[in-house]
Amino acid sequence: MRTCLAAPLLAAALAAALPARGADCRVRIGSSGRFAQDHDLVIGPGERVHEAVALRGRVVVRAGGHVDQAVALAGDVVVERGGTAGEVTSLGGDVHLQEGARVAGDATALGGRVETAPGARVAGDVTMLSLELGASLGVRGAVRGWTRDLRCAATADPGIAGVDMDVD
Repeated sequence: MRTCLAAPLLAAALAAALPARGADCRVRIGSSGRFAQDHDLVIGPGERVHEAVALRGRVVVRAGGHVDQAVALAGDVVVERGGTAGEVTSLGGDVHLQEGARVAGDATALGGRVETAPGARVAGDVTMLSLELGASLGVRGAVRGWTRDLRCAATADPGIAGVDMDVD
């Protein structure tokens, strides 16, 4: 099922829910998680990652790579031909599914688009919220503005699975 949402009240609620600029950000990364800030996070051939989170960068799943959950904040998620994912989500960016890419669950872009090439498969729902009310006002602009000054301190934590991100 494909869904396209465009609701000014939802965008206003999202912008209000985002923490203040300059907020504190703590990221705990478990043994099955990966986190990248200000650069791309690449899942290569033969790699299997539980959670991949990128802040102001892309999550890229290459052919032969797999991620259970891929999340990009102010960036894109790209699943290349032969790459697989469980769920893919972009907040303030797009989801690009190349020919031959496979997503077992949902593909979601809040503030962007889900672009599915012919031959790409999404078993779950495809959801897009692409609300732009001008050059600087919209979901994408709100997310990118919020994350511009956000800096995260990342630490390893074998007690968790994947990635746990806290923003105050």
